[in-house]
Amino acid sequence: TSVNTSSNTDATKSHNAMRKSVASIGAGGKRILHPNLWRKVHVDPLPFAELREVGRLLHPHLLHSVADAVLDVLRKLDRSGRGDNFDTTGSSDKASTNQQTTNSASIDDEILGHGARHASVREYIKVLSRISAAIKFEPGSDYATETQRLICLAETFDIFAMSC
Repeated sequence: TSVNTSSNTDATKSHNAMRKSVASIGAGGKRILHPNLWRKVHVDPLPFAELREVGRLLHPHLLHSVADAVLDVLRKLDRSGRGDNFDTTGSSDKASTNQQTTNSASIDDEILGHGARHASVREYIKVLSRISAAIKFEPGSDYATETQRLICLAETFDIFAMSC
């Protein structure tokens, strides 16, 4: 039995040594895989025009005006650097985009406070999903009632305000 115990101990030691060589200590003392095993890939953020299309494809029964309004809120709060000179009317306006970028910095500092988490595509998709689940728009309709718009506003505020 002493031979079996020593071979088990040796196997455990070699297994632990292997784990130590692969794992390293990350933030907060958590173990993560060795940093050399990861690759860094730069991915540009989706432009607003593509986000608009993604939102419409994910939720085709939502009114376009509702999805565009949510995208406008994201555009005001976004600091990812995405900018494609696209607005909801489909026109191009460089000055409008530059003004929105300036506005997003002042909104973050004055309203949201320092160190606030920035709004992201995750919140945009989440708002569209919640509005879609909460409100059933009439097929073929191009307008929303006052009650529906109020629910949309509440859902948008809830998601984007909580992301801060």
